Amino acid sequence: MNHQIYQDWLFEDAQDLSPLQAQSLQQHLEACEQCRSLSNAWHELETTLERDEMLLPAPGFTLRWQKRLEDSQRRIYRQQVVRSLSLIIAGLALLAGLMLAGLWPWLRSPSLLFYTWVYRVFSIYTFADALRNLASPLMNFSTRAVPLAAMVFGFGFLCELAVLWVVSFRLLTNPRRITL
Repeated sequence: MNHQIYQDWLFEDAQDLSPLQAQSLQQHLEACEQCRSLSNAWHELETTLERDEMLLPAPGFTLRWQKRLEDSQRRIYRQQVVRSLSLIIAGLALLAGLMLAGLWPWLRSPSLLFYTWVYRVFSIYTFADALRNLASPLMNFSTRAVPLAAMVFGFGFLCELAVLWVVSFRLLTNPRRITL
């Protein structure tokens, strides 16, 4: 015989059972000794739990627990900071080593290094000037083609996205505090 459904009904509240289920459960309890003993044990446990009074925590428990939680969070935060700084320092050291290895031929001749940097700065300047010459007609056209209200709305929308990003970043990176 399958007792599982009756055992499930034993642990449910009597008001949750339909009249047909309650009648079927009573008939099964009259016939089955195993389920009857389980029902009696469950009712004894319920009355014992209702009769006993609830124990209160020791005085200062919440303060000690909160202090221990704060200490634990502080220790975890310090470990994360130390690990992050160690990783950053190791990455910077590796990057400096790679840059030194890549620049080693130029370091033997400082004039070559100087001329290379002058060439790079001039290249960046000419690229920025070409980009300005390309972008200025587009900007002039867009200011005439797009209405002022659309620009204001777009700028406001971008500002809202920036604020949303900052708030989300702060919520995700700040440790959560438990307050009582």
